[in-house]
Order: sequence, then structure tokens, then C-alpha cells
Amino acid sequence: MERKRKENGKYKSNHSYHYGSCFVSLIQLFWVRLRRLCLQRKEIAMDLPQSAAHTFPAQDFMDVFVERLMSLMDSHRDRNSHRDRNSLSMVCKAWLRMDRECRRQLLIANCDAVIPQTVTRRFRHIRCLTIKGRPEVRFYMSREEDCLRWIQAMTIAYPMLEELCLKRMQVSYTAMCLIGEGWKNLRSLVLCRCSGITNFGLSRIAENCSDLKVLDLLDCKVPIPGGSWITYFPGSYTSLESLKISCLTAKLPFDPLKCLVERCPNMKSLWLNESVSLEMIAVLLEKAPQLKDLGCPALFTDCWPSPEVYSRIFGAFSGCMELSCFWLLYVDPYFLPAVYPVCSGLTSLDLSQVAIQISDRHLIIKLASRCGKLRRLWLGSDCIEESWLEVVASSCKELEDLRIFPGIPFDVLSDFRSLTEQGLVSVAVGCPKLKYILYVCSRMSNEALHTVARSLPNSYLINLFSLLIKKSKQSDSTQHDKMK
Repeated sequence: MERKRKENGKYKSNHSYHYGSCFVSLIQLFWVRLRRLCLQRKEIAMDLPQSAAHTFPAQDFMDVFVERLMSLMDSHRDRNSHRDRNSLSMVCKAWLRMDRECRRQLLIANCDAVIPQTVTRRFRHIRCLTIKGRPEVRFYMSREEDCLRWIQAMTIAYPMLEELCLKRMQVSYTAMCLIGEGWKNLRSLVLCRCSGITNFGLSRIAENCSDLKVLDLLDCKVPIPGGSWITYFPGSYTSLESLKISCLTAKLPFDPLKCLVERCPNMKSLWLNESVSLEMIAVLLEKAPQLKDLGCPALFTDCWPSPEVYSRIFGAFSGCMELSCFWLLYVDPYFLPAVYPVCSGLTSLDLSQVAIQISDRHLIIKLASRCGKLRRLWLGSDCIEESWLEVVASSCKELEDLRIFPGIPFDVLSDFRSLTEQGLVSVAVGCPKLKYILYVCSRMSNEALHTVARSLPNSYLINLFSLLIKKSKQSDSTQHDKMK
């Protein structure tokens, strides 16, 4: 029978808990037998001469085994790798000591749950560090002190840190200076939903971190007046691979940005902000045809579009044949066909925040229908219709992640623009590899949910299934029963 546990008064199945406990039990049994075998080899080695005792390194064999097992957990970076690592460290004290010495990646899910001194005492050789703040940011009065104390402690304990990720925290100018001056070998800096970032702080990162490969600012509040920080990158700096600055509101100087993109031959990911015009995007694509991830906030011009501009942007996209991920915010229907040359190779398409006229919204699904290899598709509920999902189901057979986010006027959507359960059923029948589903609709029925469950052969592998109904506590749309 499927193992279940009681949570909040209800029994819920948890496959990961079941498999994780079985895995730890199996490891414990194997460890007991391994120690018994090593003790036998140690007793045999004690009866032998000292010159032959080195042929039976029992303790060394056990240490090598544990170290290889721990390193195997580090090689697979998924959402449950840190949980498996924690489970292995609880087998016995020997494994706990080995985990202390060989752990290289560390995730702190809540910075208020532990103090930095406890972390630095237990782990000595961290190379990849992720620190997350409290999710309820609105209840937090000040975050600068918390970020500072973490950065101050980590720069002393881990001077060879290579990757740093901060999420939901306030990063002040002092903290940015410590990051740039304390970690000269920093290769990856990711700031997600952070605040307090200044132009001078980014300039210290660009000036001091000469080996930086990843600089991602994701959904950060950056009220900086200028973008001169990009001019602080040295002229010999060529190691940048990912640059995501779509959240910046300041206008970036185009010439330093173009030179930076041109002299970095390994750049694979580039997200631009709204200050970059269509002509600038064409120039950047010509300088970096090796891009695999592109974020274009604006695909239009302020004046009447000319054939010369269209031909240039069409040629720029035609040269980026390795492009697999594309994100778009504002688009002019006149320039949308310029993206068609790269549609055959796209695996990720994010149109959840796209702004387009009602009469031109059919072009969005026309663009998605050309992506036969698409695995992730994000759309907005206010720019699609239910019949368009049938086109997605018939053309995107490899789809694994479908997320339809609610639009801004979600509560006042008219009936002819609202999605129903039929769109979800069509996608589930046409795309059997779905693992992530976020669906917004005006009504839902139990029969439709049963059809979705039967249509997905690997429904137990679904990692996310979120259903947002327009009217809360709404009954079944066909039989008028309670939703089960």
C-alpha cells in the first residue's frame, strides 16, 4: 500500500518521504555490513607483519566509500539533493564528520533559523552558498543588518567561495563592497527579489570580480539613477556567460554594453531591460550569435516600422540558431514574424507578461505552434482563448511545463475570454509528458480532473499542479456537486 502521513488533519501521500526513508534504511544496513567486513579485515591485518598491514586499509576504504557517496550527491543538483545529503549525514557520527569535511554546497532556507557562527563551525570548505530570507518580506522591518552579518562571517570563513545566491534579502552598498573585495574568485552572483542594490555597489562587483561568469538580477528592486556600473568591467574581462538585468529601470550606456557582449565569446544568457531599443537588440544579436537564452522586453519601435529595421532584426534572429529560451514583454505584431526562424529550436517560451492588442493576440499562439520542441510554455490568461490551447496540444508534444498566470483584470474577465475545464483536458490529452501545471479558469468539473489524471501516464511524477478558479468555493460545473 502507498505510504501516507497525517498532515493538518488529513492524510497525504508523500512518495519522496517514502523513498527517502527506504534509501536511508538501505544505506544504514549496507553501512553495518561494511563496518563488520572492515573489522574482520582489521583483525586479519593485526596478525600480519607490519610490512603487510598496509594492504588492508580498512578505515581508508570506508572513508573513500563515504566520500564518493557524498560527492555523488553534489554532482546531481536538483531540488531534493540537499535533502538526500542531510539524510546521509544522519546515518552515524562517522558520516556526519565526513559530511562536514567534504560538503561544498550549502543552502540556508531561512536566515533567521540559524546564526552564521554555527554554520561556519560545522562546515569548513563551502564553495557554493545560497541564503534565503523570510518569504513574508512585508513583515520584515530591516534586512540590511542580517545580510551584513552573513556576508561578514562568510567572507572570513570561506575566502575561496565561487558561487553566491541571495534571495529575499536587502543587499546594501557595504555588503556589495564586502562581496567584491572579499571574494576575488567569485564566479557566480545571483540576487533574486533583493532590494537595496545601488549603482556603486554593482560597480564594485564589476571592478573586483575578474572571474565572474554569472551576474543575474532577478525581480530585484533597483531604484538606481544611472547604469554607469557596466563601464567598470575591465577591458580584459572576457569570462561573462550570463547577464540578466531586466529588472533595472535605469538607462544603460549602449557602447560599453556592446563592447562587453562582443568580447565575451562564451556568453549564453542575456536579459535586457526596457532601455534597450530594437535597433540595439539587433546589434547585440549580431555580436553574440551563440546566445541560448534571450530576454527582450521591447520588440517594437516608437516610430512607424521601416523595412530596413525589419530586415535587420530578421537577419539578427536568423543568425541565432542556438537560441533555446526566449522571453518577451512588449511586442509589435509587425516584428513578431522575425522570431519565426528560431522557433524550431526553442524549448522555453515565456509570454506570461506580454502586452499586445486584442485583435493581434492570435499571433501569440501562432508563435507557440511553430515551436515543436517546446518543453516550457508560460502564458497569461488575459491574452489567450480556450481554442488556442488545442493548437498547443496538437503541436507541442514534448511540453512538460505549462503555466497560465492570471492577468491583471482577473476578477473582471468576461465570459468569452475566460478559460474553462475543456482547455486543461485538451492539453492533458495532447501533452502526456506534463510535470508542471498552473491553470487559471472560470469553472471546473470533477470529470475533467479525472480525465486529466487518466491522460497523464506518469501523473505520480507531477511536481506542481495548481488550479486557480475565478470564483472561490465554486461547485462542479456539470453536476453541481462539491469539487473533490
